[in-house]
Amino acid sequence: MAKVKTGELTGAARDWMVAKADDNLHPKGDVRLLDGKVFTIEAGDYERSDRWQRYSPSTVWAQAGPIIQREGINLSVDYQDDALSDDMVQIGWKGNLWNNSVPGTAGFLQWAYGPTPLIAAMRCFCCSKLGDTVEVPDALTCSPTPKND
Repeated sequence: MAKVKTGELTGAARDWMVAKADDNLHPKGDVRLLDGKVFTIEAGDYERSDRWQRYSPSTVWAQAGPIIQREGINLSVDYQDDALSDDMVQIGWKGNLWNNSVPGTAGFLQWAYGPTPLIAAMRCFCCSKLGDTVEVPDALTCSPTPKND
């Protein structure tokens, strides 16, 4: 296992941790890593590989949308001043939510950044559920990082 900053998760490691944060990693193997990609299956059909489907909430709106809606993740464009002009330049996206899961606190604003809305949202979700650092299986830290990640 390798320690990784949650707000910097990339590729399959990020999708794996979203599954873990969303309580989709079960001892029976509901989530598997195949060829550097994360796959999920509904409980019960573990032996039939034709029932496995790709799980990539950081690139598939249909998978991320329910998480974003349920958790109340807000998405906004992240800007930076352009020193050479009076314009603001878009540098990525920010996901944020009100995190009240820490006992003894009134809650706090949790945020994370990414080059796309889904990457920012899924990093924010993982940070809110798993903390600032996570342990990622070694097989995921060697996965190639997709462009724009």
